[in-house]
Amino acid sequence: MTATSNTPPPYTSTNTPGLGILARLPPEIRNTIYSILLSSPSPFFVVRAVQTAGKFKLREWTDKPQHDILATLQALGYVSHDSRQETRTYFYSRNDVLVLCYGYEYLTIFVRWLEKIGTECRAVLRKVMLSGCMWYQPSQPLTQRLHSLLCECSNTRHLNIQLNIRHFCESNLPELSAYLNYMGPEPHDGPLPRIDVSPWTQVIVASKHLETFELGLVLSADNEMVRTERRLNVQEFSEDRGDALARDVEQRLRVGVQEICEGRDVEIRVRYKGRDERKYYLLGLW
Repeated sequence: MTATSNTPPPYTSTNTPGLGILARLPPEIRNTIYSILLSSPSPFFVVRAVQTAGKFKLREWTDKPQHDILATLQALGYVSHDSRQETRTYFYSRNDVLVLCYGYEYLTIFVRWLEKIGTECRAVLRKVMLSGCMWYQPSQPLTQRLHSLLCECSNTRHLNIQLNIRHFCESNLPELSAYLNYMGPEPHDGPLPRIDVSPWTQVIVASKHLETFELGLVLSADNEMVRTERRLNVQEFSEDRGDALARDVEQRLRVGVQEICEGRDVEIRVRYKGRDERKYYLLGLW
């Protein structure tokens, strides 16, 4: 199979009667207006709204211009359904959004945010960045839902996501535990855990315009649970061991993508991000 272009088509407004007075303007003029009102040179950092279930907001220290952009986006959304759809798809096709989780469980937050923006906006996202403190409650249905939603981000050019190393490797945790907790002379040259990377291979292949895929693997330690003896501390282990695991995952992702789509040109980077230690905040059924 020959390589295809990784450049997605530009977003184009369409002539939609439900836009009211805006519909009198050519699509190119509307796009120019939207570029002035709805574009930011900096990423929008999004966090969950603690006081409102299922809602998201800009992080606390966001500057005023970005708040003004969101206020404009909301105001245009009140004009009509068509106006809401066109302005929101423009916003997500032009801006970078980074979802932060802080000390909350990231899996639920990632899934809820992707669901919240809707099918049309997922289809035009140009850059997906999912980051934060690495806590999650094991949930195979939620993990599968995350993969499914990311596969719908068909125009994404850059996908950057951080995962708990135990989450990424939960299909073979005994081997991972033996590998991480090895006690002996370094370098540790024992067998690497054979992790199923096929779901992430499918995500990469489904994003037809994807140029870069970045995966960060984080080993977390919950200091509060360690202090109260509800959980043992994470044992220290050589960062070289984490780096070796990341390189193995990266290579198998590359091979998997080529097996499905020969000639596909995607830059794949997998990095071990080290340890992240902080207090954990239970997210519950949010």
